[in-house]
Amino acid sequence: YQRRVHGTLSECLFFFRHGIAMGFGASRLQQEDDVEIVEGYQIAQVLENSPAHNAGLIPYFDFVIHMDNVTLTEDGADFFQEYVRKSENQPLRMGVYSMRAQAYREVSLRPNHQWGPGGLLGCSIDWGSTDVAMQCAWRVMEVLPASAAERAGIQGQRDYLLGMQDVEEGDDAPITM
Repeated sequence: YQRRVHGTLSECLFFFRHGIAMGFGASRLQQEDDVEIVEGYQIAQVLENSPAHNAGLIPYFDFVIHMDNVTLTEDGADFFQEYVRKSENQPLRMGVYSMRAQAYREVSLRPNHQWGPGGLLGCSIDWGSTDVAMQCAWRVMEVLPASAAERAGIQGQRDYLLGMQDVEEGDDAPITM
């Protein structure tokens, strides 16, 4: 479905998170509903020039569902971290589901510290599912001339407004690899 929204970018993000339709001028937004439900480690952040970046992992849209054909589970964060550590300087294959492309792909990377700071992979992950993630994703369908969205460089038919879960501390915090 589509909604007409009015306001600034920060207002839009605040109100979308709280289920209120507000936002940019009278730009049109569309929530994507036809996404396969997949669970895995959602890529939350990717550092530039890292193994994750060079492998083409995309924040928010990509979910790692297996490593070297070993299926990952929600309670497998320790396994994930240890598997990556044991794979240091060796090829590691990851099965990835892309919400944006709505397709599976395999990526190959080599976990290492030589690329710079930020872990062996250079990314942060958090267990999630596509159905929950899509509740916080809106595709921009149209941007009106002279609107705040246009001034911010947002483009219709290309850009998305995205939100992730609250940053948590302790055992539920995203994992930086």
